[in-house]
Amino acid sequence: MKIAILLFALAPMVAFASAPSPEAAASDLWRSLSHGPGQGGDGAAVRGLFHADAMVYGGRYKEGAPVFSAQKASEFMESVATPRENAFYECEVTREVRRYDRFATV
Repeated sequence: MKIAILLFALAPMVAFASAPSPEAAASDLWRSLSHGPGQGGDGAAVRGLFHADAMVYGGRYKEGAPVFSAQKASEFMESVATPRENAFYECEVTREVRRYDRFATV
């Protein structure tokens, strides 16, 4: 009985220890967005990276003006998996990771 209780108490720690690092999560995200012509990104991989209630925020330029977007992660996941006519390759120019206890910004 004592062993079962100990294993039950350690289970959350094991799950936390096996979680990907912020660096690995960012790499998985960029890799899952890329795809060939007529294909979509890896929606299953993206699904594993986001909390069900997450929001995805982005910024880009359209006709020379900055455009801000916000959408539910579920909508973002569907969009990633949607096949596109043209190929898309996502790459990073630089990466900075800042850790704050159990949280990080990448």
